[in-house]
Amino acid sequence: MLETTNFTLPGVNDHPKFACSFVRWRPLQGENGPAAPDLDSAPSKAPRLRLSLVFFHCNGTHKETWFPAVEHLFEALHASPGLGFTVIEAWAIDSPQHGHAARLNDGVLLELPDGLDMDQWNAPINTLLRSGLIAGHRIVGIGHSAGSVSLITMTLGHALDRLPFSSMIVIEPPMMPPKLLKHAQEKRLPMLRAIELAKTRQDVWSSREEAREWFGRQFPWRRWDKRVFDLFIEHALLDLPTATYPDHHGVTLACTRVQDSAAYTKFKIGFAALDRLTELCAALPVHCIFGDTIDMVPEALHKVIVDEKAGRRMKSVRNVTGAGHLTVQDNPRGVALEIRDILMGDYGSEAGATTCKL
Repeated sequence: MLETTNFTLPGVNDHPKFACSFVRWRPLQGENGPAAPDLDSAPSKAPRLRLSLVFFHCNGTHKETWFPAVEHLFEALHASPGLGFTVIEAWAIDSPQHGHAARLNDGVLLELPDGLDMDQWNAPINTLLRSGLIAGHRIVGIGHSAGSVSLITMTLGHALDRLPFSSMIVIEPPMMPPKLLKHAQEKRLPMLRAIELAKTRQDVWSSREEAREWFGRQFPWRRWDKRVFDLFIEHALLDLPTATYPDHHGVTLACTRVQDSAAYTKFKIGFAALDRLTELCAALPVHCIFGDTIDMVPEALHKVIVDEKAGRRMKSVRNVTGAGHLTVQDNPRGVALEIRDILMGDYGSEAGATTCKL
């Protein structure tokens, strides 16, 4: 069982207008392996390293999309005896234009029809890091798709020997160099066709039940894990009216069509993220997880991300079976097991833990 706590904080630095929405999950005592107090109180045992995990969601979803994977992760850790670390909490962040944050920032987002820039997108993680709320000795950053871009680019203001994370996990990162982007545009690959679909797809329904039926017939939602899908219907839709649709009734997308489609066109941010990823791979353990099904992004993109000749030497590259680009939504348990194995490799022993420094 996990304890769930929601937080809303004002944005820091240049983004006080943004309200930032977070959720924190903590295991009840004894749910993450042997209870920490019992282990730490034994004089012959060194205190276990306390880890905080911070999750970044993909475009078009919300922070709660991580809950099934997080729940599986804590269950897997509980079933793994003798760990040299304990995950004391998992945080998930709403991007400012997604989920509950989209409701809080409804009016502000109308002033940003071209979408958010990198600093605006990263306002929530910077707010969380400055809040003093994170309790772990070390922080592990975990990002999926656009969330991995946010995870990577938020480090640009930090020296490589003073990073806020002790390790990073990127899941289906979507960055591509200019040459591959040009090819994708010429071939109208699915990843870029998503831009047009985001601009034109239905975004108002008379009720959540009607929305559920509609999404249940469409790709990619129809193949999602049921719990992930149910959370999408609960958290990725807002009750009308909203600032975008002040005269409508029913429900609409929390991330509006304008904001959703704009996010797919921030190619320069992707270029910057790919360059930064190269630097990060030399500075701390970076792991990459892909789905085993090529659907929305080309296989060539996967190869670019983990190109060692370009300097992107990952500590590990892993695949989740039965999942495509939306790996977290397709197979949350598979994602959780890979994260469990990564944490055990990086922090499973005292020696492993000391190699990862802020």
